[in-house]
Amino acid sequence: MNYLINILAGLLTIILLVLGLYLFKQRQTELFQQAAAKNHGLNRVFIILGTILIVLAILTAVAILLQSVLWLALILICDAVIVILVPFLLLAAFPQNR
Repeated sequence: MNYLINILAGLLTIILLVLGLYLFKQRQTELFQQAAAKNHGLNRVFIILGTILIVLAILTAVAILLQSVLWLALILICDAVIVILVPFLLLAAFPQNR
């Protein structure tokens, strides 16, 4: 059972890393017809969220390697909270179309 938890946490690590790199890369391109390079607030949100997701991916990988159930549980709770908040933070950062 322990190996299954490690495999799923490893999959989560890959997902967090891909999401973090994607958001970090999107600060130079257009996303949903909004230029992040022109909107400094949106650019800053992409940088912060991308960095947080990359750091969480690294911490999740370290928790897997430590084989500590307590650390893995704490990191997974943090991962879940941050991943739930990401879409709301992105929606709040986009300017309203008027």
